[in-house]
Amino acid sequence: MSPIENHKNTESDTDNTIDPLRKPRDKNDLILRLISALILIPIVLTLVVVGEIKPHGMMGFVGLLIVCVGFISFEWARMTRPHLYFAIGFSIMIVQFVAIVLAHYNLFIWAFLTVLIGAFLLFLRFQSRDHAGSNSALGAIYIGIPAVSIVWLREGEAGLFWVIFAFCMAWVTDSAAYGFGRWLKGPKLWPQASPNKTWAGLIGGLLAGMLSALILGSFSNLRLNPSDWAGIGLLISFCTLAGDMWESAIKRRFGVKDAGHLIPGHGGLLDRVDGLMFAILGVAIVRLCLEHSGLAFSGIA
Repeated sequence: MSPIENHKNTESDTDNTIDPLRKPRDKNDLILRLISALILIPIVLTLVVVGEIKPHGMMGFVGLLIVCVGFISFEWARMTRPHLYFAIGFSIMIVQFVAIVLAHYNLFIWAFLTVLIGAFLLFLRFQSRDHAGSNSALGAIYIGIPAVSIVWLREGEAGLFWVIFAFCMAWVTDSAAYGFGRWLKGPKLWPQASPNKTWAGLIGGLLAGMLSALILGSFSNLRLNPSDWAGIGLLISFCTLAGDMWESAIKRRFGVKDAGHLIPGHGGLLDRVDGLMFAILGVAIVRLCLEHSGLAFSGIA
């Protein structure tokens, strides 16, 4: 069976109630999106920066991550298997909690193994329940790998720069793609998965990401050429947009408009961080490659 099953074929035919997660949000939500972003961005950045306070500041960042992962776990479960969402969401959350704690104590190999083993156990536990195991395992990996990766980024060398870089790149790319798409419209990018995304939005997001990487790179002491930063920006922006498209395809598969209603104008937390999760993976790969290249980097210039 495909790891992404259409829940419409498995839910009871007698359940005629309308899931609130499947109600479309208002079209005129731009103001709500801006207000939510203006409130959330300072809070997130504060908790990221507080990790610089010794000796226990990093716990603030880890605590924020655990809370966010908890919400995302239940949103994923509700989106993919609403009739089993509590059991699946709680199980995925426990796997992520253990993995994050292990990563915090620099046991990264064990953290990644926890995610993979946990996904396998979830598959065995729920596969007999309308094939929910495949979706549970996929959710554990989808959430867990970026969660462990961001701990590795934050608690490693120049962690503050890399995490802020990932957040800013994701936010700028997503906002530019949204703005250019609404403004220029034009041909659809992938109407079967996301009917509102356009090629104009894709190009605008990539260009904005490249420019942002050039600006952010100038504040670091990493010795890279502008063309290198532009290439990094292109990669991270592409990852961000790919993450957004991937979640859109999943939501379309399950007939869901939003993963939740936690954030006004944005839907659920997963709707807000879908691109960021892939951006984190891209930044982690970039940092890993730079470390193996022998380039010295101690943080902000």
